[in-house]
Amino acid sequence: SVPCDMTLEQGDAHEMRPLPPAWDTLWRVSPAATERAIRASVAAHLFDPEAGGFDRHASRQPGCAFLEAGGILVAALAWLYAKTGDATLREQARRIAAWSFRHREPATGLLENNPSPPARWDKNVSTTEVGLWAGCLVQAAAWCEEPAWIEMADQALSAWLRAGFDEASQRFHGCVRVADGLPLTGPKTTPYMPGRWSDPWAPLFPSHDYPMQAAEACLRLHRITRKDIYRASARRWMAVLRQSLPARNGGGACAEHYGRAIHFLLGCARELNEADALPLARSVACEAVTHLGTGGLFRGHPFENRCDAVDGVGILALALLSLQTGTEPETMGFIW
Repeated sequence: SVPCDMTLEQGDAHEMRPLPPAWDTLWRVSPAATERAIRASVAAHLFDPEAGGFDRHASRQPGCAFLEAGGILVAALAWLYAKTGDATLREQARRIAAWSFRHREPATGLLENNPSPPARWDKNVSTTEVGLWAGCLVQAAAWCEEPAWIEMADQALSAWLRAGFDEASQRFHGCVRVADGLPLTGPKTTPYMPGRWSDPWAPLFPSHDYPMQAAEACLRLHRITRKDIYRASARRWMAVLRQSLPARNGGGACAEHYGRAIHFLLGCARELNEADALPLARSVACEAVTHLGTGGLFRGHPFENRCDAVDGVGILALALLSLQTGTEPETMGFIW
């Protein structure tokens, strides 16, 4: 491998994935450089700035407008608006959010995971990725005072929760068809496609399955709307976690998986007064320490003897601090 020459890089090797940078930390180091980075990044992902058309690649060309990428772009713009007061940032965020929301099936209310042509598997389905998108919009709305984003997040996530939960198995589907809300039950056609069921411990990620981000979004929207669907769905995610332990049939999971599960369960204990949420969070934490603890640094993955930031060791550390102290530590931007 060779270093990337940024003077020649066209952006086609880059993807805007759901791993938000630590904007607050970077701002403390250099507000000017952080602002330039966000503005340049967003501009490079837009192929139609007026309509809000974006792509996961920084190529300024149409490609794959994944919900995960759109959510991160909206939240980054909203965060920078809160810092600068530049109304053009909020307006651009509105356009990007509207771009995803307009690709919504009227009959079901479901958002396409990827509305870009040509039609692939991810254009015709909706997954827990809508929960990640909804969570980003809720956080962005707090920074921008945009109630319309709360309404969009509410409509999109509640539609998915109604279609995505299977009463018989008490699990959430991996993919449901946007057209009719029915689940996909056939074999996966690509490794990045969710399986039959949404999996909190899927070893390949990001893979368009974000169960804990969807669960966190349920807590956020319950806090705002007080709707029963979000309380019920949070309880269902708790049950999914309980039934799925130990992770990977005892093989362990990545640090990010454990960290997000712990943080969600702490939210259930704090906000919903769920009596068994805290004991379950402690159980997940014990499993994480057993599989990932080395007596020093945490390894990012149980089968790799290294501490890799991309595996979410920081997320796990924050969650463990929250569990230990009973407080919400300062987080990196909109990480939850």
